[in-house]
Amino acid sequence: MDKKVTAIVAYVGILASMFGVLPGLGKLGMFVPLIVWIVAYCAGDKNGAKQHLNQSLILIILGLACSIVCWVLGFIPIIKIIASILNLAVVVITLVFGVWGLITAIKGEDKKLPYIGDIAILK
Repeated sequence: MDKKVTAIVAYVGILASMFGVLPGLGKLGMFVPLIVWIVAYCAGDKNGAKQHLNQSLILIILGLACSIVCWVLGFIPIIKIIASILNLAVVVITLVFGVWGLITAIKGEDKKLPYIGDIAILK
């Protein structure tokens, strides 16, 4: 895959899981974006799409971590409502940033997303 396709595929897994493309997987569906990201990383242009791969990985980690924490906190009745609101906020933020990153990937631009664009997991 070339740079543009790699960048697009990096965000597609996030959006597919958000829009319920894989409803039969239940809680396992939250790992689909990570699997799609690994495919994009292994089969794509790592150096050319490094910015997009990095940003999508950060969004995936943020979404997974929040989902797991909110799922655990959901077992405590008093905190369940707060955990649900926090999870909804992170889902909306991840969705907005995922769409934003996908649009910049489709345009072929290497713009950094606000707040997370400077975090570098991939060197």
